[in-house]
Amino acid sequence: MEHPHQVVGRVKRVLFSSEEEAHSIVLVAVKEKNFELKETELVVTGTGVGIELGGTYQAFGRLIDHPRFGKQLKAELIRRSVPMTKHAAVRFLTNGSFTGIGPKTAKNIVEALGEDAIDVILKDSRALDRVPGLKQKQADVIFSRLATLYGVDQLMLFLAPFDVTPKLAAKIYAAYEGDAMARIRENPYSLMYEVSGIGFKTADQIASHLGLVGLHPERVAASVMHILEQEAGEGHAFATIDSLLQRAPRLLGEDPGERLEQAIELLLTEDKVKLEEGCLYLPTIYYAEVRAAKELARVMANGAEQEVDVATILTAIGQLEERFGMEYATQQREAIELAVKAPLMVLTGGPGTGKTTVIKGILHALQEIHDWPLEKSQVKSGDVYPYVLVAPTGRAAKRLSEATDVPAMTIHRLLKYDGSNFQLNEDQPITGKVLIIDESSMIDIYLLSSLLRAVPNGMKILFVGDRDQLPSVGPGQVLADLMDTDGIPVVRLNVVHRQAEDSSILRLAHDLKNRVTSADLLAPLSDRRFYSLAPQESLRGIAAFAEKALAKGYSKFDVQVLAPTYRGQVGIDELNLALQNVYNPEAPKKREVKQGNRLYRSGDKILQLVNNAEENVYNGDIGEIVNIFFAKENVDKVDKIIARFDQTEVEYNRSDWDQFTHAYAITIHKAQGSEFPIVLMPVFFTGAFKHSRNLIYTAVTRAKTSLLLFGDPRAFHKASQEEEPRRRTRLIERLGGATKT
Repeated sequence: MEHPHQVVGRVKRVLFSSEEEAHSIVLVAVKEKNFELKETELVVTGTGVGIELGGTYQAFGRLIDHPRFGKQLKAELIRRSVPMTKHAAVRFLTNGSFTGIGPKTAKNIVEALGEDAIDVILKDSRALDRVPGLKQKQADVIFSRLATLYGVDQLMLFLAPFDVTPKLAAKIYAAYEGDAMARIRENPYSLMYEVSGIGFKTADQIASHLGLVGLHPERVAASVMHILEQEAGEGHAFATIDSLLQRAPRLLGEDPGERLEQAIELLLTEDKVKLEEGCLYLPTIYYAEVRAAKELARVMANGAEQEVDVATILTAIGQLEERFGMEYATQQREAIELAVKAPLMVLTGGPGTGKTTVIKGILHALQEIHDWPLEKSQVKSGDVYPYVLVAPTGRAAKRLSEATDVPAMTIHRLLKYDGSNFQLNEDQPITGKVLIIDESSMIDIYLLSSLLRAVPNGMKILFVGDRDQLPSVGPGQVLADLMDTDGIPVVRLNVVHRQAEDSSILRLAHDLKNRVTSADLLAPLSDRRFYSLAPQESLRGIAAFAEKALAKGYSKFDVQVLAPTYRGQVGIDELNLALQNVYNPEAPKKREVKQGNRLYRSGDKILQLVNNAEENVYNGDIGEIVNIFFAKENVDKVDKIIARFDQTEVEYNRSDWDQFTHAYAITIHKAQGSEFPIVLMPVFFTGAFKHSRNLIYTAVTRAKTSLLLFGDPRAFHKASQEEEPRRRTRLIERLGGATKT
């Protein structure tokens, strides 16, 4: 690509430099240029790292007139100056820093590769193969020295054709401590294992460029690792040899045959995989599953069933009923009785079946029977508060706390997650006597393993959840496996109670549970509607409804749009764009900043995408941008976004902006564990709706008072018949229990 404006200049001042963002702003004394410029100094802003004061650099980009700061070169790349004439290239190669390279050899190199010989070598080390008579030792000296001088620049130039961003290239350079090019040439697939953000596709393109093609052992091994990552992404704990044989040819372009077995052997010797009875695991998943089974067995073995007189339990339940003016159903009474006695139990049921009512009953029964106070202030000095209530997300924990009047928190917060590790474990366990885990269907095998490690002997555990909801995003199917393991008591609540019977939303949910398409799906009901519309009409319809709801006094937090995919005419990206114009349109004094294709404004509703324990904000939390500060306005000299999540304010530098996204429309997975007054959802024949009864069921059960569906009723019907595929795990076998029949 031709760059219309080029500048060579000496750096007089570094105005801003961020290694993390691979971005720099420098003032240069202009030495060379290919355009008219009266000024002798110029501000250059753009992609570049490691820029040193006094160094000579080249910049390629576009000259702009900034309204406040005057002429600037907006550079695509700022790099150390490279000789660009034959004379300069020869002089450069013979300056004494390239041992063993004399004038004759330097001239041969320049004659063979042209006046931009140095740039050609930086972009492709194999270019030196075209120089007649050049010894390998001399080529190694040249390449090694260039790598020292131009390391980051060389890597950026080399990786640019493979769509690796400068920011990621700088990350790779840092990961290999300056030895990046040598490591990549040795084995480009190492990028997959050692640098987050590089997958098989990119590594394979680089490998092909370097000549690692066909059934090269490293390529086949990398394909196996990629398949294992894919399978884990689909929720499987392991891959079978059959699944590897089925997927590998599509990646490699040919059947690997016996090379697959050789690749697995290679990966086993490098401890990159674990093989057990024909099941191939990523080590992290293997150790998590083994540890989870071991800890579950310990908990069950050390928590003997408590001898509590049935009459005592019934008396406690009777007192509860009297206190709250209610009556527990038979199923609910049985659940409370079992929970009081059993060391470990699963409580499951759909919406309206009274799971939360049972949890509240269990807490009060334990209070009555054991004299364990529910109020923290009533705990005697030296005693521990007995109840530990947790959920996978902040919103789910908040709902649990509000429903039970007992404090609840996220699992990550309970275990004191510091961003990389959980501080609570077997050496520093959880304190308390009963652990209640809500929304257990969201827990993956990693989180289960970490949680159980911190459970002390004798602590009672109650897993609560709805098996028909989506399984965890991460590998495993914890709730389903626990329910299917012989020896773990399960109480299934399946009676919808009086207060929920009038909700057509819950009727629709229970029809989905039973794989039935409701007869009144298209009927205009007071709390539910299905609008049969084409995709573009659906997008306009959703935006129009949001506008009406806003006019009626519903806030942007009352109305939540859920969708299965980001792309497409009614995908999350398009929905967020349309809904931002409804809830937070452009205004003269409203601050806004751009990141990639997204435009963030003060007042935007946003979704946190990662756990940030330091700031007390977690994956799935929904908040609002309350302010935007530009680089010139703060001491850090970087753009900042300030967001509020409930009572917590979080400050994000530009490098952290990938930690959140717009939240007017979010994925159904991200909505799990939350409830919203009004839920809107497009329903179409897209890839995400295959095998997705659980997906639609989860979306439907997020709506508290109103549910509006837009799209194709046939897609809804098809999805209601499609079951989420059973995931491959070995947790049940590790527990030594047979699957329940």
